Amino acid sequence: MTPSQPAPRRTRYVGIVVPVHDEEELLGGALVALEAAVNQVVENIPCHIVLVYDECRDRSREIGSEWRRNLRRCGVAQLVSEIEIHAGNVGSARRAGCALVLSAAAETNVLPGSIWLATTDADSSVPTHWLSTQIASHEAGADVWSGTVVVHDWTHRADGTRAEWLRLYEAELDPVHGASLGINGQVYVDAGQFQQMISGEDRALLSAASALGACCHYVRTAPVVTSARRQARAPHGFASALQRVEEKVRLGRGPSVLEDLPA
Repeated sequence: MTPSQPAPRRTRYVGIVVPVHDEEELLGGALVALEAAVNQVVENIPCHIVLVYDECRDRSREIGSEWRRNLRRCGVAQLVSEIEIHAGNVGSARRAGCALVLSAAAETNVLPGSIWLATTDADSSVPTHWLSTQIASHEAGADVWSGTVVVHDWTHRADGTRAEWLRLYEAELDPVHGASLGINGQVYVDAGQFQQMISGEDRALLSAASALGACCHYVRTAPVVTSARRQARAPHGFASALQRVEEKVRLGRGPSVLEDLPA
């Protein structure tokens, strides 16, 4: 390679997986934000968005399909796939979406080591630099990328919940959320992929990757806006964590250690 030739890129294909379970109220905003983030990715890296509908009983599928049709009408080149499963757990949804990305990339002769898999949630809005930041980390040698989340609307939570959550969260050294996670395709396969779990699939995958010696980047510069809703989709996920903080705040004793809080 001569000095004038650029180094070969590590990232040749990007997949973004979005599990969806009864998210008609927030899905539209999540997709608009994701579209803006995808538009920031350099043109020569294909982006493949996969919406995984898991036991949806509301209008989520109609909303996702209409968004996909609008992209086509506008001539947007990004590939969007929609699949439906009946697993009732987010781990299976993320796993199914990643499997589709890996299969589609293989058809274009892209090896797993050149694929970047990103995941977010249907109730969350990613910032415009969310994907570009992940890809930059991947190019710099990251095998796993873990970002933070932020809540903007605390309207339905008791006074003090926000302050206590922030106190705990800002002290956490390695936050992990399926709403803001990325991983190299080969590392993902070697780590055993997302497990079919109703919650905790994100931490399980990162732990497996770390055990293999993967290089993990924990980043706070691309926070994803997520919901502070009371009705949890995953029984031990983010909404449950907020509920536990709120209950202890009302009793006058917040959680004393971060291990009290699930991702």
